[in-house]
Amino acid sequence: MGDYNWLMDNSTATCDWASKPWGLAEWGIGLNTNWTPTVADQTNAFNELNDALNNHQFPKLSLLAMFDESYSLLLTNAAPAYSNLANSPYLLQHCSP
Repeated sequence: MGDYNWLMDNSTATCDWASKPWGLAEWGIGLNTNWTPTVADQTNAFNELNDALNNHQFPKLSLLAMFDESYSLLLTNAAPAYSNLANSPYLLQHCSP
């Protein structure tokens, strides 16, 4: 919420971020090689993001591109929460060109 609100609050006529769609690229849960997420960490993060999207907390967000690297792989037991996010009504909506 912090970054999202900052962009909205600091949007100006010169730098009008609020007029554009936004994206989150290369995000994930456990991208720091010094921290290993638990299944609960990943599950909670996917569920919270899914809830936030479907409750329209981030209406400017149009792209989610999860980063996947050998040290940030999806934990097997967190896969159901990831699947729920990937099949979220928010992410499956059709947008007009």
